[in-house]
Amino acid sequence: MKIGVISDTHLYQVSADFVQIVEKFLQDCDLLIHCGDYTGEEIYHYLNSFPNFVGIKGNCDFFSLEEKKVVCHQNKKIGIIHGYGVSNLGRNPEDLLPLFPPDTNLICFGHTHTPLWKKVKQTYLLNPGSLAFNGTLALVSWEQEVPEMEFISL
Repeated sequence: MKIGVISDTHLYQVSADFVQIVEKFLQDCDLLIHCGDYTGEEIYHYLNSFPNFVGIKGNCDFFSLEEKKVVCHQNKKIGIIHGYGVSNLGRNPEDLLPLFPPDTNLICFGHTHTPLWKKVKQTYLLNPGSLAFNGTLALVSWEQEVPEMEFISL
């Protein structure tokens, strides 16, 4: 299973550069996740046209979306949240754990704009960073018991 994770795009419109990034790195993913702060609703609608897309609301999104989701995909339980409102998220990302069921395999989040890959107990925590501010996204390959994660810098 290949999971593409982006966050904090902070775009108002779908640009040619954004389409190129999606086509090059994300369109063939089994699951495409956006952790919020699209900023423009047009970005959400563009990504939502992909059948494998799941996204949640960030604190810069002023349109109606869920703030947190748990999806099950290929026997993996994946939690998705932006992270806004979690105290000291940058220092203590493990504070996200109580917000999801204890058997969650992966929690994807954003908000801090800082890439992070960390295992806490039995759960992996992933922040892909900000596509807008530091030009990063994350690709997770989960073919074995232990996932392989790669940050892509644009």
